Amino acid sequence: MLTSYINSAKATVENNKTEVIDQIVEKMLDSNALYFFGMGGSYSIADDARHKFVRFNQNSFSEADLHWQSILISTSKPADVCFLFSSSGSNKDLIELIPDLQEKGVITVGITGSASSPLAAEVDYHLTAYEEGAKFVSEAMESRQTTMLLIDILFVAASLKKMKHVEDQLLEIRKGIAKRRV
Repeated sequence: MLTSYINSAKATVENNKTEVIDQIVEKMLDSNALYFFGMGGSYSIADDARHKFVRFNQNSFSEADLHWQSILISTSKPADVCFLFSSSGSNKDLIELIPDLQEKGVITVGITGSASSPLAAEVDYHLTAYEEGAKFVSEAMESRQTTMLLIDILFVAASLKKMKHVEDQLLEIRKGIAKRRV
């Protein structure tokens, strides 16, 4: 299982183009808000991504409910960025949101387990979370790890471009959390 995870992580890092990651990071840094949408098991990934990027002191939202997603889309602004997470890349509800997002001028980024998925074909940018699949391990388990790896790569890349701001924000967050510790 560990070898399979390592191979999937290597494939994810090697096969997603640095130029695409850099372009996504630039769009994120230029945006007013970041949205992270996922359904089912992919929602926990979306919420974890929001948890990371809230450290940028930027509007960050995650949502699994289709109606709430529609509300967030209706209040979005041009050049905002929406991440759509789907291991299969074939979630009909997420795919059907893409035209609404694009009509509002929102940049769409899909992270799926396949570059040839229906969702990948519709978004502005796509990253693939590779999954080798070990015996007794569902593909979604590996895809989850490699998706989080991509989120971490995006976070670090964006942080390096806004280092002082992110350092200051992290210090403030740590001070706030420290008040809640015994």
